[in-house]
Amino acid sequence: MNIILEGVGYCSKCCKIALTAMLIIAAALYCEAKPFIDYLELKKDTSYNHCQVFRNKDTALYITGTGPMNAAIKSAAFLATEPVTDADYFLNIGVCGAVTGKDRNRIPLGTPVLCNKIIEHASGNTYYPDILYPHPFPEGTVISSYQIMNWEKGNTYFKDISPPLMNTGLSSMCFADMESAALYQAVSCFFKLNRMFFLKLVSDYISPASTALPLISSEDISHLIKEQAGTILNWLQHLMENTPARPAEFTEDELQYLTAVSADFKLSVTMTNELKQYLRYYKLLKGEFIPFTEILRENIPRSVKSKAEGKKYLDYFKKNLL
Repeated sequence: MNIILEGVGYCSKCCKIALTAMLIIAAALYCEAKPFIDYLELKKDTSYNHCQVFRNKDTALYITGTGPMNAAIKSAAFLATEPVTDADYFLNIGVCGAVTGKDRNRIPLGTPVLCNKIIEHASGNTYYPDILYPHPFPEGTVISSYQIMNWEKGNTYFKDISPPLMNTGLSSMCFADMESAALYQAVSCFFKLNRMFFLKLVSDYISPASTALPLISSEDISHLIKEQAGTILNWLQHLMENTPARPAEFTEDELQYLTAVSADFKLSVTMTNELKQYLRYYKLLKGEFIPFTEILRENIPRSVKSKAEGKKYLDYFKKNLL
């Protein structure tokens, strides 16, 4: 049965999305792209000679090849030929390594992670995908490196950016890939930030147990992604059905309020951006957020003594805003 919605139609039998806006999907490898090619019944577009492209009426998928240079160049070349509009969506799908320490059981292979922070290893530059809307995925930081990351290379760097990494939950875990930072920089020239999503599925572990990554076959990668493709497409369907026409902008008073709250709660830059994302979403739904957040603040201190305490109250805000 096909259900036609405003902005999206979804076929429960074959998991096919039909969008009035375009969905652009980027993958580094064909094995990462194959589950989506199959689900969406995409056909190869032979008019491109710089990269492989597969499409149907309202979805286009292109394959960049591995590494940041390929990701940036192929994305710019492909998107320059596409009539991308403000209504279109971008999805980067691929695999990543999970930094787990000695405990691998917390993150099963195939876990999909929505990147809320992307760090470019070579430059140290940090990018924050604008995640405004509810989703079924754990969030995490991804570190993009020109080289394949292993524990020996990355341990010191991971500790520097997230000292309590090994003692915290999945939401604060770090992940590693090669393309996210380059893709973010290239694709943000064409798409609105709130229409760009970077979804990485855990394919291996970066831990002290081994300094070398295990060999993973292309069939294994396709299988991991295929297992989650339906969930990802269902989420996109719901998102595109309910996305407001334009993101809410903060007023000057709201920006001052955010600054004050961040100072009171001793929020880090990452936590402040996370709070902004949730408040922007609440504003999209309700029109304003200060009256409601002031009610929430009646139950918590006006100031805190540490970032750890501030994180606890940030979680309280998030839970009650959604």
